[in-house]
Amino acid sequence: MSESKQQKSSKPNFELPTHRAPNPEEVERYIKERPELSRPFILPNHQKHLVAVTWLSCAAFAFYFVFWHDFQQQEHCFSGIRRYASRLKERIFSVGEEEEDAVQKRIEELQKKIEAKKNSSKDDVIPT
Repeated sequence: MSESKQQKSSKPNFELPTHRAPNPEEVERYIKERPELSRPFILPNHQKHLVAVTWLSCAAFAFYFVFWHDFQQQEHCFSGIRRYASRLKERIFSVGEEEEDAVQKRIEELQKKIEAKKNSSKDDVIPT
């Protein structure tokens, strides 16, 4: 019986004591001897990717709630930024008078070129 006690005591004790706060050196030794404790439990080889996906999904949810979520047409904390964004969107995607004039001129030029090609192609046709 004394041999079994000696065998048990000769093995290192990896259990942290529960009656007192663990010593930092004991904790470090415990973790170093068990490297699997420092690995993540879920998809351990993809932790960096999971962190990136988490941040991107949080940003996407925040963007959705700020700009698109329906708050039943009540005034809320995102109303100001929504108004600013809608004015900015209108300014970016609207066509001003100067652009409209330039587009009209370009359309007329292209129509003249098309007409010129049609007329020149009619003259080049050889009757058989």
